[in-house]
Amino acid sequence: MSRDPQSGPGVSALILQILGGALRLMGGEIALARASARRAVALALRGLVLLALALVLASLALGQLADAGHAGLVAAGLGPLGASLTLGLGLLLLAGLLAWLGLRLIRAAPHEPRRSFSSLRRDIQTLMDRETRPETDASEGARDDRRA
Repeated sequence: MSRDPQSGPGVSALILQILGGALRLMGGEIALARASARRAVALALRGLVLLALALVLASLALGQLADAGHAGLVAAGLGPLGASLTLGLGLLLLAGLLAWLGLRLIRAAPHEPRRSFSSLRRDIQTLMDRETRPETDASEGARDDRRA
């Protein structure tokens, strides 16, 4: 059985075209997902660096400022216990603020490439719809391609 060359490509050729297009599309979407994951990791890393910086600063500040602040508050007329409490609460507030900023950056990082997966599904559906829709006229198909 020979096929009429004017009838167009066979079913297997169309399936191969669909699969080839889907594979190219998936490759692009995977590259996009990787780039998105890299950005998320970089943002989370910045947050971790800020948290580490907050811990180092809190440790250094407690040693130096506690002595000077305590002495200053006692000299100002506050008792030793009141001076220690005031200074300790102030430093704890500063460390808490830095930790809060760092955690906010970590939470802001996207945890999964949601946009890439939904875009991939939509692209595959569009490709499948395009390949399976019957074309009545060759010029109509060309007009559809220009719109896309």
